[in-house]
Amino acid sequence: MSNLIVRPSSALDGAAPQSSQPEVTDLSIKDGIKLDDIWRALLRRRKLALITASAVFTISLINAVYQRIANPVFAGAFTLLISDPLSDKRSGSSEGERFEQMARNTTSNDIPTLIQVLRSPLLLQPVAQKLSTSANALASRITIKQGGVGRRIARGILKVRVTGRKPAETERLLKTLSTTYLQAALQQRQQRLADGLNFLKQQAPELEARNIELQNELAQFRIRHSLLEPTQEGADIKTQVADVDKKLLALER
Repeated sequence: MSNLIVRPSSALDGAAPQSSQPEVTDLSIKDGIKLDDIWRALLRRRKLALITASAVFTISLINAVYQRIANPVFAGAFTLLISDPLSDKRSGSSEGERFEQMARNTTSNDIPTLIQVLRSPLLLQPVAQKLSTSANALASRITIKQGGVGRRIARGILKVRVTGRKPAETERLLKTLSTTYLQAALQQRQQRLADGLNFLKQQAPELEARNIELQNELAQFRIRHSLLEPTQEGADIKTQVADVDKKLLALER
């Protein structure tokens, strides 16, 4: 529908108003191009559009096939277990439970930080030297994500994926990288165990002193209340029961 604008004529001062017809203006032509004109233009050039689309699709298909044949990309993956699924995940609140966690090395891991460390030059530089490349170039070929099936995420598993242009070189990188990660994990575990043992050794004198203090308090409590040790008291009661049984047998005879 066309938009109409009515512009009434104005009367001059001192003159009688004169009747005039309203002026009609079609704004659809001034505002822009009609959609019908665009559609008709596309229909007139449909052959050119089809040829262009077919040419782009054909070139893309040929390029994909060429890259697939001439420059294929190979990928391999392995998984890392970063936490014990059978251990108790509850964090100990008492001092004894915290010592047990440190001794058994059952502390939790920061997954994002761990992934950044695995892709850092600190671990990748020795691997890059063996493959005659740089650590940054090697990091761009490594993808590390949390494992799982479907949408479920396994927080204790990391999946490491490696890509490459040559299958033999990619397989070599995969084996070298897995060995490097396992050695780094073993060294880190040994270091944490050593730190835990050193901490326990530092705490040992204080714990022994606390143990002696508690034993002295228990001895003073028994002296004040005239209590014997439970084992000694149980042995005395058994002796008294045996004496009574002997007296009963004697009376019966």
